[in-house]
Formats: sequence, C-alpha cells, structure tokens
Amino acid sequence: MKHRIFSLILALSLSLSLLCVNAFAELPKGYWPLLSAYNTAIESGNEADVMAKGDAYLAFLAKFERNEDIAHNFYNVYLWRLEHEVYEKNNDWDGAIKNTKALLEVSQYLQSLGIDRADMITRCQTHLAALEPFYGIYAASYTQSNTYGSKIAAPSGTFYGTPIDGSYSNGSIVSVYVELESQSADAFDYLIAPKADGKRVILINLNFKGEGATARAIPSGAYDASLQKTFNYLAKLKSPVLVRIGAEFNVWTSTVTPADFIAAYNHVASLARSLAPNAELVWSPNYSSSWGVNLADFYPNNALVDWIGMSLYYNYTNPGGDSIMWQEFTHSGRFADPINSAAEVVAVARAKGKPVVATESGVHRAYGESFASVKAAKEFSTVTMAYPEVKALVYFDKSFNGNDYTLTGAVKTAVGEAIHANPTLIASGEKSAATYIPIQKLNEAMTGTLVLGATGRTYHSSDMSATWVLDGKTTATTGSPNQLRVDLNTLGEGNHKLEVTLSDNAGYTVPAKVYTLSYIGGNVKITEGYTAAPAPAANVAYASTQSVSLDNKPITLTAYALKDAAGNQTNYVRLRDIAQLLNGTSAQFNVMWSPESGIGIASRSAYANPNGTEGKLPFSGNQTYQKFTGATLVDGQASGLDAFTITYDGSGHTFYQLRHLGKALGFNVGWSAERGMFIETNMPYTDAN
Repeated sequence: MKHRIFSLILALSLSLSLLCVNAFAELPKGYWPLLSAYNTAIESGNEADVMAKGDAYLAFLAKFERNEDIAHNFYNVYLWRLEHEVYEKNNDWDGAIKNTKALLEVSQYLQSLGIDRADMITRCQTHLAALEPFYGIYAASYTQSNTYGSKIAAPSGTFYGTPIDGSYSNGSIVSVYVELESQSADAFDYLIAPKADGKRVILINLNFKGEGATARAIPSGAYDASLQKTFNYLAKLKSPVLVRIGAEFNVWTSTVTPADFIAAYNHVASLARSLAPNAELVWSPNYSSSWGVNLADFYPNNALVDWIGMSLYYNYTNPGGDSIMWQEFTHSGRFADPINSAAEVVAVARAKGKPVVATESGVHRAYGESFASVKAAKEFSTVTMAYPEVKALVYFDKSFNGNDYTLTGAVKTAVGEAIHANPTLIASGEKSAATYIPIQKLNEAMTGTLVLGATGRTYHSSDMSATWVLDGKTTATTGSPNQLRVDLNTLGEGNHKLEVTLSDNAGYTVPAKVYTLSYIGGNVKITEGYTAAPAPAANVAYASTQSVSLDNKPITLTAYALKDAAGNQTNYVRLRDIAQLLNGTSAQFNVMWSPESGIGIASRSAYANPNGTEGKLPFSGNQTYQKFTGATLVDGQASGLDAFTITYDGSGHTFYQLRHLGKALGFNVGWSAERGMFIETNMPYTDAN
C-alpha cells in the first residue's frame, strides 16, 4: 500500500493563473479596446463584467485564423474561468464542460507548437472526468454468467474478504503478502494451509520491496530461486490462487520505466505459468498514477494477464486547504470515494476484457469514524453495482506505518450491514451470487424479492440519493446503494409503473426515469417507458406456484390465481392436494365424490382415498376456467365454498379458494413480510390475515 507521489512545485505552478490577458505581437487589428476592457473588469473584481467582456473578446478573436498569440489569449480567458469555477459554482454544467473542453483544445494546440502545456492537458482531462455526472440504476440478476475469461472468477457475484489474519479471514477470498527479495510463499504455510481448503480464493501479493531497483534486476534471474519456491508451493494448493505481481508500479518512489516493469512482470509471469498453472496472474496498479504517468503504458503481455488489480484507498486529506484541482487529481476531499477512484483502472479492464480484483482497499480512520464508516460500507455495497467487472474485493483491515485501516467499531458494523444487504457478495463456501445489471436489461424468472439499486456522483457530491415511486407509492433512499426491495409475493401480476429520480442534494437532479416493471407468470421484466397493463382477460386462471410455510416447514403449493380489476390475485388450490398436505394434522380432512351428492368433505378425518393425482397436474401455464356451480358439502352441509373448474383433455379439475377452505375447515391461512404465505393447522382461521 502506497499513497501517490506528486510534485508540489507542479501543483503550485498549476494553481496560479494570470489575472489579466497580455497582449502579443501578432494579434489582429482592433483587439486592444476589447482586451483593455477585459483587463479592467478583472481588476475590478466584478465577475459578471469579467464574463461579459471576456465573451466579447473571445467572439472578436474567433473571427481570425488562429496563431500562437491568439491561442495564448484564448487560453488565459478559459483558464480564468476554470480557476474561478465560474460555471461550476452556478451549476451550469454545460458551460463548465464547454469551457474546459475549449481550454483543453487550445492547450493541445499550444503543445503542438512546442509550448509545454502537458500539465494543463492533464488537469483539463481530470476536471472533465469530475464534471461529467455519473449515475446508474440497476437490478440484481441471478442469470448472469461472465467470468471475463477467468477460470477462477465466479460466473455471477463477487468474492470478498480481508488479509488472511483480518476480520473476514473466513471470507471467500483471503490475501497474503510476500516480499520477493526475502520471502517465498511457503514460509507462510502456517497461515495459508488452513484456508486452502477449496472454499475460498487465495490472493498472493508478490511485492517488490525495492520497487524499480528490484524490477530491473528480475529479468537477469536474480530472484528466480525464490520465485521457483513460491510457485512450486502454490501449485500444490487445493484452493484457486491469484498472484499479484509487483503492485502499484505507477506510484513507486524508486521509479521504473514502462519497458523495465513490463520485462520484470513478463519474466515473473512466465515462471508462474510453467510452475503453477493453477494460478491466475494479476497486473495491479494503484487506483491512479503519479502526475505525468499513464498506467496503461505499463501493460505487459496480454496473454500473461488474467486479472486487473487495483489498490483502492481513499482519504479526506485537508479538504479546506487543498485546491479543487489537487483534490480532483488525488481523489481526496469531496472527491474521495471508491466509485470515483476505481474508474480509471476499471476502464483499462474493460478495454482488455479482464475481471477486476480490488487487491487491497481501505479508508483511513484518521479522517473520522463517520467518514470511514460511510466510505467502507459504500465499497462493499456499491462498487459491484457500478462495476460488475469487479469480481473480488479485499479490504486491507490493518494498521500499517501509522495508517489505521482496521475494521473495528462503527466501521465494522457499517461494513457488516453492507455485506448482509448486498446480494452480489459470495459467502465462503458458496460458488456464486447475484450480479447487478442495468435495470432495463432485467428479464428473468424470479421469486421472493426483487432488489433494485442506484448510485451516482456529480461535481459537488460523491453520492446521490434516490426517490422511487412504484405504482404511486414513494420510497426515498438517502445514498448508495439506494436499494429498493420489492416483495414479489405482494406485487401482483401485471404491469407496474416505476419512476426513479436521482439527486446530489447540491442542486443537480437527474430527470425522472420511467420504467415498466412487468411481473407475469413468475417472470420479471423491466423496460424503459411505461405501458399500462392490458385489462385482465376474461375467465383466465393464472399459474401461481407458491412457496408456503406449513406449520413452519417449507412446501411448494401448486395453485392458480384469479385477478381482480386492479390486478390483485387470489389463490385457489385443488382439494386433494390440500387434503394430502394436511393429512395427519389436526386440520386433516377426507374428500369424497358421488354422482348423487357431488363433492363431499369430512372434516377432522384422515384422507382415506387418494387417487394418485395429488400434487400433479396434466397442464401448466395460464388456463381458461369456468365458475364452479356444483354442490360442495362439508360434513353433510352445503358450504358455499368459492371454486372454479379448469377442463383439460375432457377432465375437470376444481380449485377452491384457499382462505375459504381454511375458514370452513378450521386452519389458518396468512401472509407476513417475514414469513411470506403460511398455513397453521393448529390455529383457527382469522380474518386479520
């Protein structure tokens, strides 16, 4: 773990801007009155006047063919507006983006003339990345299957854990640090062996303590003996293994050229391929580079890279004292956030088609327990939402060189809650979980709970809140992951209108997004825009298999449902199916039939004459029904039970309203958010359910 290295001299030079635009030798005739008026406005400090006079001067210069001197004048006008955040503080994002792009373009022009503007180009690119709002609305899917070419990554879901001696040492991934110059992995067998049981991934952080000096020595074979011991040991492990090679090369104190690092990485990776073919290899920069360093320049032989790794630390260093430019580039102050910090490395992974592992991450507790709790929880709740390529997360959970990243107290509590609520995290011993996908791509069979989420950030805020409106019912969520959990058991079949509005609570609101949430025949589909549900078809019974608790034991109940005009459904079941399920309980009953008296029910009697059709239907899917008008006697008396008949292949199958059966025969039928649908045979029916 290492913080990024920057040049303070460079930072100071970038924070200074000219207060007025200077004249140059090759400016067009007539420039001076406009330039003089602009400089006078700057000296007055009247921002509105500066903008008006600046616009007039820019319009004048735009009439002429560009040269170096005209470009310098454009440059200084745009720079003043950037330095003073003229557009940004007024939430004029189009203006801010237009001005920054103009400054970037003129800087690139001056650079092409041999005038050094490389730092300003970097600054503009960084500022544009901060200006562009980022947001997304997602749904948890259980049908995804993308390992990005890895044999270790789960087809759906994300491994999570800590160092092997950390809080989540029993997580689905654990990490171990090995210093190449003085250690080999076998020295840590006492830690690794108990965890290498095939139930979790082992991440080996093969660090170069000497950084650039070590990298330059590797191709000569200086460390081959140690590497061979490590890879021979790893080849014998039962668990899948990831090997992170020479991490954070883009911020090393002892710097290395891209060519030297690539040679070192390829040398180590080639040995790993030959000696430990079970291991997958991780190319792992820091989340962003030192100034003037492009991490993509360090990318090695693609065939020797299985995963893209990243160190994902974020901090809140002196937000009042650092310039906005500095905070933007270092992802500190109000820009400190795991989603912001991960963007650059994930972009490389997307370009290469590789899965991502956050090899180590954390929030410095020195910046406050509240800040650390929010940001650590956001990593475990939201990184996998914004970036489904992140297939493994490792939180550092250590105090190192006076830097406290431990998971204790309120931070650990917040992280635990985030893990519990995140459907995409894979528990130890499990093989997969959900994957968040863009909400409009969801289309799959689903039962239980539909999980939706949203995240976003703007220039003024690293998070966004959401307002969800489902069928007119509003739910407000106050920050990532902005989860909305929809109980499908109570949703009702048909089309439902879903509206989502995101706001950064600092003046920026994403216009409401409108979707159709369709839940028909157990399938959930979400599409953009709203289409009202068609009127229920006449005499249609809808297939409605239910997961039910029968005296606290889970069962599956074959049912059909009728819908009212609002789409609300009522479940109906066959007598013989229920008679068999309740047989032997205090609510058991027998079923009889005769041509003379029709269907008869004997309450409190054993089900004595099963016919083999119980729990079996010769048809499936929605069916046409007819209202049952025949007699149903309960203990010899007319019952008036509500029922309908589905005729299939010449035979009639009669279904009775489940609640009516409970009321007539003395067992309770109910529903609760915690239990779902339940039947209690030792409890009388109550209308409260």
